[in-house]
Amino acid sequence: MELNNENYSCLDCTEWNYDGSSTGQAEGSNSDVYLKPCALFNDPFRRGHHKLLLCETLKYNKLPTGGFTGALLYKTCGQTLRHLR
Repeated sequence: MELNNENYSCLDCTEWNYDGSSTGQAEGSNSDVYLKPCALFNDPFRRGHHKLLLCETLKYNKLPTGGFTGALLYKTCGQTLRHLR
């Protein structure tokens, strides 16, 4: 996805999905896994106009997948990126 404006947020990014059974993240039936954008950061590694987009992972029924706490990751990444500045 390419965004040509510097004034964008994760709300400007679209939701994606993939077949979770092919990655061992879902059963064969109802195996869609959705990636819901939740945070957008400047990329501290590549710098420049590059961004890192963090996403929540949701099951086919739009409930969170198990074992992932996006809120904790968002908080940790925010603290880490502030430290790198």
